[in-house]
Amino acid sequence: MSDTNSCSCILLHTVKSIASGYSALESDDIPADNNEFVHPDGSGSSAWTKERQSQQLDLEDVHNSRKAGRCSKCLGHLIKGLHVIDASMGIAMIVYGSLLCTQFDEPAMAAVLVCLLLGGIHVATSAFAIVSYATKRCSRCGLLVSAYTAPYIAMLYLTMIIALLFDSSGFFQYLNDHKEVMYLGENVVENMKRLMPLVYTVLSILTLLESLR
Repeated sequence: MSDTNSCSCILLHTVKSIASGYSALESDDIPADNNEFVHPDGSGSSAWTKERQSQQLDLEDVHNSRKAGRCSKCLGHLIKGLHVIDASMGIAMIVYGSLLCTQFDEPAMAAVLVCLLLGGIHVATSAFAIVSYATKRCSRCGLLVSAYTAPYIAMLYLTMIIALLFDSSGFFQYLNDHKEVMYLGENVVENMKRLMPLVYTVLSILTLLESLR
């Protein structure tokens, strides 16, 4: 009888040892810092969630930087194209003004001065910008000169629009009086009256482009 009780005690002790060892293994498998990954209140604010949010923010930053880079490139191409247009317009104005000044004994001096002055400003500012794009040493100086003079050119175009709106008859009279020395035809007034909406549109676009520059 005592042997049976001894065997039972040994068996019970063995079962308890196995159960305690299994519990210890389970406790070792579970990480001690389990709360680092999932909070008991189920709020979801865990290290994994924070890492995921950080990755999403990084992806958004990369996307935004790429988008900003594309916008900067488009804006840069637009500014370069504007400088080319300004240079072409300036050269055309200088050539036309020079012809008016040299080919006639009594030229239309107002038209000559406007063409030479406005054309010279366009060519000078565009030349500064082109030199800035071509050389790295003075890349900022030329662009700053072009940028600071652009508002004044825009104001000049805006003044021309206002003057034409309030005194278009004087403009037509000047063209009619000097049509021979400005290489204009006989029906210059009638043709110009039909083209006035186009003139206003072109001047408005030039004003906007110069403001953006």
